Amino acid sequence: MSYYDWRNLSGKCDWCGEELSGRRERFCGNACRLALRRSEKAQKRQRACGLCGQSFIPQRPRQKFCDYYEDADDICREKQDDRDEDQELAEMDLAERRDACCEQCGKAVKRAATGRVAKYCGNLCRQKAYYERKKGQAL
Repeated sequence: MSYYDWRNLSGKCDWCGEELSGRRERFCGNACRLALRRSEKAQKRQRACGLCGQSFIPQRPRQKFCDYYEDADDICREKQDDRDEDQELAEMDLAERRDACCEQCGKAVKRAATGRVAKYCGNLCRQKAYYERKKGQAL
């Protein structure tokens, strides 16, 4: 009894197309079997680019986008450039957050790891600013 169904057997190697001899059912030898396996593995490794949607084979396990110099077309390169510019702007915002000053007295504000940038250095300055705003509204 054969492993593969006899109705699906063609008598030719699935990889190279040579005639099968003896008890061979799908491949003419180990080289063809391994070659097909490698090609299927490469097809499974292909990913879609997160920016342009084209398929590519990643060189690194965590690669999400086409390689800028090899795989990417002009549209994807432009999108990658835009993404890099956005990251630079985000880094500039972080730098501004580190250098934040109190709006009331001008002293350095304690830097929080997450959330909004603080406007005031403490409760005293926050209350002074509140009273000044209320005085401006009363007039």
